[in-house]
Amino acid sequence: MFIFRHEKWFNLNSLLTGPELISDTYLALFLAQLQQEGYSIFVIRGSLPECEADQILRIMRVEQQQRPKLIGEDEAQRWFEKQT
Repeated sequence: MFIFRHEKWFNLNSLLTGPELISDTYLALFLAQLQQEGYSIFVIRGSLPECEADQILRIMRVEQQQRPKLIGEDEAQRWFEKQT
């Protein structure tokens, strides 16, 4: 699931450890790929309630330093390293 807040797109994939800030280009490519693979894409329009994140986005420039990892990614990497 993606959400648009104050001119920024965020990937809210529940398999990630946190929200991922994404570019317009990445979003367009990702949605095109999903559509090509036969997935349905739904757009929901409306107003979201105000939250603390909105206030932060209004006053600060947001830049993600590190992409959130998949849940369990660290454990899988450690297991793989033990096997090799």
